[in-house]
Amino acid sequence: AVFKGRPPYNLYNPLLNWRNSHWELVLESIWEYLLVDGLSTIEATTDSYAAIYVCIMRAHMKTLLMRIEKLGSNPECNLNENYENLKMCIKDHKLLLK
Repeated sequence: AVFKGRPPYNLYNPLLNWRNSHWELVLESIWEYLLVDGLSTIEATTDSYAAIYVCIMRAHMKTLLMRIEKLGSNPECNLNENYENLKMCIKDHKLLLK
């Protein structure tokens, strides 16, 4: 669009009139590019946050499940140590649900 003599996104900017000169067209084009690029980056980040958060939560839950499956399997731990490990797993589970 810039090669045709028009700004790329044709956004309204009261400070620059791209019809006045070639330099104002270049400044307007750079301004529009930076604005649209920045807003697109912010939009992509906010849209992907939920998916990333769910993946992280699933990984934490999977790790907790592996810890729970190993409870009581260590012959060197006595009943009290196994009980303390179970309580720690429950605390971690509650922390994940907050």
